[in-house]
Amino acid sequence: MNPRRGLLADSPELIRYPLRQSVTATPEKIASIRDSGLLDWLSKPESQLLLDHGNRITICAAHETALEEATAVLAQAHGPSVTFSALQIHSIPAPEPGMRLKPVMSVRIQTRRQHAARTLEELVQRRATIIEEDRQGDRVVLRAEVRLADLLGLPACLREIPTTPRACGSGCCATRRPTPERRGAAHRLGGREKQAGGVLA
Repeated sequence: MNPRRGLLADSPELIRYPLRQSVTATPEKIASIRDSGLLDWLSKPESQLLLDHGNRITICAAHETALEEATAVLAQAHGPSVTFSALQIHSIPAPEPGMRLKPVMSVRIQTRRQHAARTLEELVQRRATIIEEDRQGDRVVLRAEVRLADLLGLPACLREIPTTPRACGSGCCATRRPTPERRGAAHRLGGREKQAGGVLA
């Protein structure tokens, strides 16, 4: 039995995977995917888990590139016989009644000095809070905090800017930190010890 089959959306084991996308197909196709071992092969604890719910599959990813990898493999292997739902950003219950924690990413981007302004502009447009702009010779390291919802699509944008790879293809690394929100207003909870690891590529 798949040990991840019984995990629920708010299970503690899934907190570090805020990106969620469901995969649906006929019962026969879902059984075929399960029996092929593809779910275990694609599941990588550092970046994504694929959950077997019996009648559907849920991709839980720590960052956008991991989600793209899993969906691409499933689409290539099974084509139009599988359907992908809209991407969802999962929040988790907060200790305070009526509040849920929404993910915020601490982002680190290393780029060449001549491309720093363009990279910085991209972050500002995404309502990022710039923490540091560290100039190191001909390179600049930018550190910022930004809501995951505003971060989506950044990997594709960075591919158009010559950034220096560091731990991932785009030169951008991130650690996920939940932030509580109520009625659209964000507030920090518990400081930096609330971080959980992830990589944005």
